[in-house]
Amino acid sequence: MSKKSYLDFKKTKSYRLMKSGDASFIFIQGGRGIGKTWSIMNNLVQEFIDNKRVIIKLCRNNYSIKPEAESCLEGVLPFFFPDYYTVIKTVGIFKFVYICKNKENPEDDDKPIHGWHIPCVAVVSLSAKNNLKSVSQSFNFIDRETKKHLPLSFYFDEYQTEDNKYLSDETESFLSVFSTINRERGDTWCIFTSN
Repeated sequence: MSKKSYLDFKKTKSYRLMKSGDASFIFIQGGRGIGKTWSIMNNLVQEFIDNKRVIIKLCRNNYSIKPEAESCLEGVLPFFFPDYYTVIKTVGIFKFVYICKNKENPEDDDKPIHGWHIPCVAVVSLSAKNNLKSVSQSFNFIDRETKKHLPLSFYFDEYQTEDNKYLSDETESFLSVFSTINRERGDTWCIFTSN
């Protein structure tokens, strides 16, 4: 029986290009079940823990925001970060997912590792581009120590659909969401994956 192999995002040329600053937009296509989402989210969560790089998880429609927020880290935390759990907060129609260290005392309050002003993941839908403008200041993630904007990683899993159903203005919606949140930061990654 042959051993199944999985994608290790850190070993890809795309990852090396992003880390070196030579690429901002990465498109990864591969067969179902090779671990694209799992490996990428593992590396992005590690980037958040180490470097406060906030993940902007993109989905297509508003009805996907809540399930994306509830599931985006459930396959990664137990395997790679078992000492953490999630807390989800609502900002407008969007969801912010914070990661907290497991509490030694169950009576303790939840304490996200980088504070309540820096979520690990912000889940945003492309179809909510107009709603985003009214709460865009909520996405102005600043490191309180350095007073600088934090780096971002936009991640759009399943950017190509199997049924070829897209928003009528999907490209424009992405560009609007991207520019509203990114605000011309220099150190931003955009990762798109699909089967």
